[in-house]
Amino acid sequence: MLSETVLLNERAEQIGKGVLTMKNFSFNARLIYFGAIALFSLGFFFLQLSSVMDGGTGIGSIILLILWGVMAAFGIGGIIASFAVKKRNNK
Repeated sequence: MLSETVLLNERAEQIGKGVLTMKNFSFNARLIYFGAIALFSLGFFFLQLSSVMDGGTGIGSIILLILWGVMAAFGIGGIIASFAVKKRNNK
């Protein structure tokens, strides 16, 4: 039983070492990643906004509008942060 636990812990450590982080991505890859999130989220944000403006009177419609806005802000923030990191690294 103890040896199985040790083996599982070693396997978990091996898996953990292979995790990608954003610092492993190139500048262009980060722009593509966050740009895709921003475009996709802004598209659905404006689609949901038009639905709410046309009389979507449910609280669910408003919550979805807020959530798509948060996702769009995440994408735009990621693009801005990528440029900030590039600028800081170029100094």
